[in-house]
Amino acid sequence: MDILTKLLAIEEIKCLKARYFRGVDTQDWVLMKDTFADDIVLDFRAATTLPDGTNLMPGATVDLLRGASSAMQAIQAAVTGVSTVHHGHMPEIEIVDDNNARGIWAMADLMKFPAGAPVSELAGYGYYHETYCRVQGQWRINSLTVTRLRLGPP
Repeated sequence: MDILTKLLAIEEIKCLKARYFRGVDTQDWVLMKDTFADDIVLDFRAATTLPDGTNLMPGATVDLLRGASSAMQAIQAAVTGVSTVHHGHMPEIEIVDDNNARGIWAMADLMKFPAGAPVSELAGYGYYHETYCRVQGQWRINSLTVTRLRLGPP
């Protein structure tokens, strides 16, 4: 792959991740699902568990989520009613070949939970570890794992 094609692929993946974050934060489920490969594997198991063991979104964070449709059902059920703001920073994107890539994104997110939830607000910091594949000429997220360095009150 020549350098210009590689740089274009990296930029396309950056835009893909921006659409993912926008889809989550605006709860635009169609947009968000469009960022996923059909056979995506999502690992949010470390995403919303507090140090005391309380899991704030067990429907989306207890098991691996497999496949775009089932993953979206779990995410939608877990996040509906929660106000979120996600920021991705400093992407490290490696183009593996013409149709595959991997990346690591530093991230920060803020979550405001509805009345009656175990906590009202959380701030999280950590990393997204992802793989990407090109499907019909478009990059899609093929796997995603969230790791946390910190999760607690803002």
